[in-house]
Amino acid sequence: MVPDEARRYVQNMIRRRWLWFAAWAAVGAAATLGLLSILSIGILVLVGGGIGTAFLLARAPGSLEGLPGAISGVGLPLLYVAWLNRSGPGTVCHAIRHGSECDQEWNPAPFWAAAAIFILGGGVVALRQWHRVGSDTGTS
Repeated sequence: MVPDEARRYVQNMIRRRWLWFAAWAAVGAAATLGLLSILSIGILVLVGGGIGTAFLLARAPGSLEGLPGAISGVGLPLLYVAWLNRSGPGTVCHAIRHGSECDQEWNPAPFWAAAAIFILGGGVVALRQWHRVGSDTGTS
């Protein structure tokens, strides 16, 4: 291959892997959000996540390159829960138009930590897998 063609091939391969990673992250996020909200909209979100999973598996084997994205996807709803509780723990009051409104918030630290572990963990697993596959084929 000509060097420009080889570079474009590698760039397209990397782009494709990260797109599959993002698609699987969305499925992982949907599954986690569905479980976290099972008493309200969780069933609908889980059905949507199931449809997304079926679509991605039907596109196999190419989509399986991004499967570690599902690990990272688990961290996205946890990140949102941590952000919602960013003023906690305890009772937090906010001024509203004609008075104040108070909410009970959790400690966000465990949610931040869990989100970081899942998001970074999925990325590390993906990079290790892609590097191993690249070195096996000689295209690292």
